[in-house]
Amino acid sequence: MADLQTDKTLKSSEKNLDSKSEETEASPTPSKRGIGKIAIFAGVIVAQVILAYFLQRTLLFRPPPSAEAHSVETEHKTEKKSKKSAKEKAEAGEMVVLDEIIVNPADTGGRRFLAVTIGFEVTGEGNPEVIERRKPLIRDGLIGLLSSKGILQLADIGYRDTLRAEIRQKIESELQPFEVPRVFFTGYVLQ
Repeated sequence: MADLQTDKTLKSSEKNLDSKSEETEASPTPSKRGIGKIAIFAGVIVAQVILAYFLQRTLLFRPPPSAEAHSVETEHKTEKKSKKSAKEKAEAGEMVVLDEIIVNPADTGGRRFLAVTIGFEVTGEGNPEVIERRKPLIRDGLIGLLSSKGILQLADIGYRDTLRAEIRQKIESELQPFEVPRVFFTGYVLQ
């Protein structure tokens, strides 16, 4: 009887071992499950990167036009510039740049200042040395003009075109045989 019981115990333990081995063979090990999840996660990431690249290239950053279209466009712009620059050279006069002018605007009590560098174009028939000799007169006229302006006028960007016209008139009054078609601010600091 003891032998019979031992045989039954052995048979049941063999069955248990067989069922456990079948379970381990049937279900993947925890490391195999982890590798599968990582593979799926990596696949999703790669798909998202590809989708983001596609959206950026097509919607946000369009590819540049073909090289052929770009070269035709560049040639057209170069032709326009060369025609324009040739025309400007024929019409352009002598460029004169005055030294920096520093003034205190009106009603500031010396607490604020304007530092401006002015350039202008001079056209017309006459001796260019006249311009050099009259620079002190031009500077004096401009100092008077600029110091008569209030801080609000000088700070207004829209007023600068009006100021250019006034400066142009003042310079032309000092350079009678010459004309001043354009005035430039090469420096404009208001503090």
